[in-house]
Amino acid sequence: DPRVAPALKSSAITAVAAGADGTLWVGTLNGGLYRRSGKGLEPVPLPAGIESVFGIVTDTDGALWLTTNAGVVRMAGGAATLLGTAEGFPPRGFYRAIVADPAGGVWIAADGLGVVRWHQGKIEIHDEARGLPSNAVYSLAMDATGTPWVGTQAGAAHFRDGRFQRDPRAAALDGDRIFSLHGDRDGNLWFAPLDK
Repeated sequence: DPRVAPALKSSAITAVAAGADGTLWVGTLNGGLYRRSGKGLEPVPLPAGIESVFGIVTDTDGALWLTTNAGVVRMAGGAATLLGTAEGFPPRGFYRAIVADPAGGVWIAADGLGVVRWHQGKIEIHDEARGLPSNAVYSLAMDATGTPWVGTQAGAAHFRDGRFQRDPRAAALDGDRIFSLHGDRDGNLWFAPLDK
């Protein structure tokens, strides 16, 4: 009976995001991607092999980006493309969080590799050699100035002058696993450490 059938294939919701046009996107663990249309949620077709969506963001051009169990997906013009080594992405890793910056770039947490930044079709990889406290990156957020922040296994850092740097205001979290970050509309940055 469709009146009582669950709208989602999986009840484990792993990501939620609102698009600039007001569309609500919902990612699930082993249930794919859904969008709110009218009165309910409808499944969104994705490339073969994608079952889980861990992160969702819309870039400045309106493309939808996903981190999934199979890698990074970019959806634009009605097509969903799984991005890989041909586009400059590292060999398949575990991609977690994803954020878009005001300059049109997309920052992706690649656990064990650091942070992948895509901008205008080019890839940059930021790792411990470029200032990350750890290559185990759990979370990403943009602050009110459009500066990217990372939460890693060994604390938080922000991007400035071409590299990641620790911020003295967050020194109490150095060495802590920062599982989640959030920049709010009032300009605050919120940290969720696992170790405190």
